[in-house]
Amino acid sequence: MNMHSYTASARRMRSASRRWQRGDETVEFAMLAGLIFLMFFALIEFSIGMYNYGVLIHAGRVGAQEASLYWVNENWVIDPANDPPHDQQLSTDEVDRKISEWSESYLVKFPTDAAPTVELLEQPIDDWPSAIAVNPGDEVDVRLSWPYTALISSRLMGLLAGDGFDAINMTALGVMRVE
Repeated sequence: MNMHSYTASARRMRSASRRWQRGDETVEFAMLAGLIFLMFFALIEFSIGMYNYGVLIHAGRVGAQEASLYWVNENWVIDPANDPPHDQQLSTDEVDRKISEWSESYLVKFPTDAAPTVELLEQPIDDWPSAIAVNPGDEVDVRLSWPYTALISSRLMGLLAGDGFDAINMTALGVMRVE
């Protein structure tokens, strides 16, 4: 056997083997690519969810701070020297406006997402009149809840868990004392 023909046939075998390995690598990548992309997008959605949770917590603090800064209805003040405590009120409209303003500016929302629901002193803010009488030292709490729906993860969990999984309900509580 000629040495030249041996090396040529060995080269052909190695070349065919490399082509076959390139095909293996492509199949392996195709099998793992879906999982890698799913993990990548799940990480992004988790990050967006944690960011939104931080925004919701801060919006609760902003609402509680606004609720703790009572205002005095000047029409009710008869004698400024003897100001009765019922003149001190908190404005539920202002609390709701501040929370809406903050959440609209900073929450990462998708078209299907609703605005956060606001509870003041454990009742929906819409159940309260536009002003509530408060006293200095009273504790006011503002509770926010918001259903977070991720684009991919929620739908995937809905497929795996059935129709019962729709969104993650995030809640935040802000508590402050009236000044």
